[in-house]
This record gives sequence, C-alpha cells and structure tokens, in this order.
Amino acid sequence: YFRNGLSKTSVQNVYTSPITGEPTITVSTPLFDPGRRRIGVLAADLDIGRIDRIVLDRSGLGVTGETYLIDPEHRFVGESLVGREAFAASAGSQGIDAALAGTDGTGRYPNYAGRPVLGVYRWLPDQDLALIAEMSEAEALAPARDLAAVIGLIGVLSAVLLTAGVWFVTRRVTRPILDLAGTATQVAAGDLEVRAPVRSKDEVGVLATAFNGMTEQLQETLHGLEARVGE
Repeated sequence: YFRNGLSKTSVQNVYTSPITGEPTITVSTPLFDPGRRRIGVLAADLDIGRIDRIVLDRSGLGVTGETYLIDPEHRFVGESLVGREAFAASAGSQGIDAALAGTDGTGRYPNYAGRPVLGVYRWLPDQDLALIAEMSEAEALAPARDLAAVIGLIGVLSAVLLTAGVWFVTRRVTRPILDLAGTATQVAAGDLEVRAPVRSKDEVGVLATAFNGMTEQLQETLHGLEARVGE
C-alpha cells in the first residue's frame, strides 16, 4: 500500500497484517507540502466491522442463511467470523474452492462446517475475494416440502371425494335396478301382489312403472280366469 500510495489514492486488496496477523484492507494516498512536493503517504485500515455489517446482512436468507468473504489464502474476512471454532482452520468447501478458482455458480454441498447447504458463489476479481451466500438445505427446501404436503393432502381429499361420489352415483343407479330385479323374481315365483318401488322419474323409474302396470294387468287377467272357472 505504500508503493501504490506514493502516486495516487489506492485501496489494497485483503492481505495479512504484519502487525495484527489478521486479514486487513488498507487505503493509502500521497501527502504533499504547499509546494506540491511529496512528503509521505497516509495510510488507514478499513473498519472490517463495517464490512461485516454489509456482507453479513441476512435479508432474504432466513434464519440459517449467511454471506461471507474469503481471501485467496482460504481465510475469512470479517471480525465476526475470525475466532469462531468453525473458522479456526483454513476454510474449504465446494463453493469456496470453486469461487477461489474464478468460477461463479450455485450448488448443493456441505459448507465449511460440514453442514448441507444450498449456496451461491462469486469471484470478485477486482478485490481478489470470493463472495459466498449460503442457506441450510433444510430451511431452503422447507417451502418445497410444505407444498408437497399440501399437494398430497389435496390428492387424498380428492380421492376420498371421488370415491364417495362414485359410491353415491353407483348406489343411486344400481339400487332401483336391483329392486326391480328382486320384484321380478318374486313375481316369477307367483307373488302378484308385490310392486317395484318407483324412486325416480328417470329411465329406471319409467321401467319400474311399466313393470308394475304389467304385473297389475297379469293379476287382473288371472282373477278374471279364476272367476270364469268358478262359474
């Protein structure tokens, strides 16, 4: 940052500070005296906490979502990440390795802590950093599971309603026919007093009415024959 700051204002990409040993971003700019002679370089380290507040914003990422920056040495850039047990070693995952290799993409993979996540990764060439956004697989797929449950429930209810509808229609159609068939069997056995129930005015009802009329005519004919025989 000193060499770059000799001629112009410059922002150095993340590097390991020789003073703190932590990832650091330094801004430097030349200093001139009233005669426009360069007399030094002014340098200041950016507030990593401010970067945290921007990068770690979870808006739209639910409860388990997180975003973070990784430098080319596989180290996390951000105060809130440094020192965590999960970040003690060099960070690595499919998303991190792909982004550091200069690849942008999405995927389903175990994150730096070994937890299954859905992730989006980007390489930021101007900053020499990888930007990763991830959400736990369970939370990311929860809406799909809920939708599948709703669809399954609708399917079950539809099947029940369809079965009930088929049973109702079948019963309404077949019961009069069965009643008529039973009446015909009784008439064939000699019981001319029985009548088929007329439950509707449709074709089956008309058939039952006609059958009853035929049975009455047959009964009257037999009574007439019996009367003649009696004379």
